[in-house]
Amino acid sequence: MTSDTNTVSVGGNASDSKIIAGNGNITDSVVIIQGAEKQNWEKFYLNWLIEHCDRLDITAIDETCSGEAQKIRVSDVFTTLYLKDILRMPDQPVRDAILKLGSQKDGMSRDEKKEQIPIKATEAVAHLERVVILGGPGSGKSTLINHIVAIVANKRLKHGALKHLPVMIILREFAAAIPEKCKKGTQGLIWGYLKKLLQEIGCGKDFLSSLKLEMNEKDGIIFFDGLDEVRESDENKRSLILDAIQDFAVSFRKCRIVITCREYAYRPENRLENRVRTLPESQFPVVQLDVFRSEQIRKFISTWYEHTGKSNWNEKADNLYQTVEDQPHLKSLAESPLLLTLMAQVHGRDGELPEYRADLYKRAVKLLLADWENRIDLETCKSKSGNVPNVDTMRSALERVALSAHEKQEKEKGDKNQCADISREDLREVLASGLGNSLDKAEKVIGYIQNRAGLLQEHGERIFKFPHRTFQEFLAGTGIMKRSDCNEFLQERISRDMPWWQEVFLLAAGSCRVHPNMIYGLINELLLYDPDDKTAITSEIAKLAGLAARAMNETDFSEHVQLEQKSKRGKFSIIHERVQKWLLLAMTADKVLTSKERCDAGNALNWVGDPRFDPERFYLPKDDDGFIEIPAGSFMMGTKESDIPGLKEKFGKVYEGYYESETPQHEVRLSSFYLSRYPVTVAQFRVFVQETGYDAGSGWSSDPDNHPV
Repeated sequence: MTSDTNTVSVGGNASDSKIIAGNGNITDSVVIIQGAEKQNWEKFYLNWLIEHCDRLDITAIDETCSGEAQKIRVSDVFTTLYLKDILRMPDQPVRDAILKLGSQKDGMSRDEKKEQIPIKATEAVAHLERVVILGGPGSGKSTLINHIVAIVANKRLKHGALKHLPVMIILREFAAAIPEKCKKGTQGLIWGYLKKLLQEIGCGKDFLSSLKLEMNEKDGIIFFDGLDEVRESDENKRSLILDAIQDFAVSFRKCRIVITCREYAYRPENRLENRVRTLPESQFPVVQLDVFRSEQIRKFISTWYEHTGKSNWNEKADNLYQTVEDQPHLKSLAESPLLLTLMAQVHGRDGELPEYRADLYKRAVKLLLADWENRIDLETCKSKSGNVPNVDTMRSALERVALSAHEKQEKEKGDKNQCADISREDLREVLASGLGNSLDKAEKVIGYIQNRAGLLQEHGERIFKFPHRTFQEFLAGTGIMKRSDCNEFLQERISRDMPWWQEVFLLAAGSCRVHPNMIYGLINELLLYDPDDKTAITSEIAKLAGLAARAMNETDFSEHVQLEQKSKRGKFSIIHERVQKWLLLAMTADKVLTSKERCDAGNALNWVGDPRFDPERFYLPKDDDGFIEIPAGSFMMGTKESDIPGLKEKFGKVYEGYYESETPQHEVRLSSFYLSRYPVTVAQFRVFVQETGYDAGSGWSSDPDNHPV
């Protein structure tokens, strides 16, 4: 099987095929092609397959997209996906590298390691007769398959029997079609489902026989997408399907088989009970999709903008890419094709990503919930029926789920950089509380959640997670802000475990950025009083002041302070000055705090404005204490001639000539002058550069204003 740009065929080498980044969900409704020639059912079927697999419906996550934007194809916005943890030498066959065949050196030189190249996901499909492709939620598994199916179908249309006939089976739909009383999984289940599918799309009865003959004699290729969507608990249908696939593989040895699944649902080590039925790896090798790296992020953004009809798309793509690269929290989100697509949607609609983190997550949550609601509408399960909650109810439920999960995870051991595991039982209970305590309605909602990569993603038979820990923290924070005791509630948790709750605190504050009274309440609860002569600075207070300063910075609280000061000094000014005072005290507490803690305080002080410097006077120190008077006096300048031989012997002749220019040594008397207490700051140096036009180079201007330049 070969693949080149936008093409995939069978029996050769793979090169630059590309895989879409996105949510991977092509709408499941059947598309019937009108006006097909009845005598050419294969052509009819292939056209249906292309329309079904190459269609990218972005209106599901953005209803404002219309017209030309709706005509985007999967093949238009394609970005290469690579395999995780598998590299090969340039001259090493792809198949050998994946299956670890041939002689492989135990120890490779540094130069040899540099020569290794990643393996594309399309190359795995091209070079393996059987393969299971694993990936996380929203990693692009389904769109990888949709793309390859559409490309192979197009080549079959153009070149006829010389190319291979693809078949696509969505396993969730296949499982639903299996009779409840079925006890044995055979290839007959697959052919029975295909017969039903072909009838639904309006394909003639004769085509099934032709299809079976093609699969048996001419190297067909069949794709089974979404094994994870078939539950072990669902009348054992997963086992029936796996048995059917194995039976099919035995009977149709020439037919290539590709299966996709989320990694948690296939690898036993990722399952809670460590019991999972899989296919024999000796017959069905397993590969896993890697996350997006910088070059893939750049490529996806560029291609997305090029095909979504945006004017000046080059500039906009560069702007988004640079924003993602410059901000670590965005870079970690962009590693997921689903979340990168979300960012591109937000950036494309608004022209930029929100300046504030909380605003970005708010927009992303809104889009994901809109996706959820739109898809329910598409599947005729309108929320007005009472069976499905509306978006507001769903968001409130997710906020309760996030807070409950974050509380529980705080007490657990393990990797806290990951999202919390949310059990099906806990999820059902919280959802039911917003649905009139109806467990049946909660189960129905969980059913929707299981089949979509949205705000909650399934990671096991009875386990769910948020797509990124920041979404868990953001929703926990917004849920807390709806409580009447939100200030005390957050303060108690910050005091209990600041590292664990500080992001929740910051995102909670950010979510109410336009409500300064709420931000004031949060910060005032952290720092109830000003420092005085009787108050001792502690490490805990210094960290609380730093957290308060960051919250002020991320909510642009200083704007509200400035507006207030135009009329009179009020509570916003008071709390702002309180934070500054505590940070100043922390900076000089060298007998109490470590040098790092004092440095952190100085950095935090920059976020709220360093009161030691006056922006109206070139950022020079405001008080007389900012300068130290050096009294008048004399000193000896220069070098004695008698000392020159010893200096040359000690330091070499490299400085010869310099010493002579420093003679004779003589007394110099200076009048009194003032020396700044602080080193020249970035802000002061910036003024100098602006006023003089001095070429200072780069690398200094992005540092905090109160840092030494």
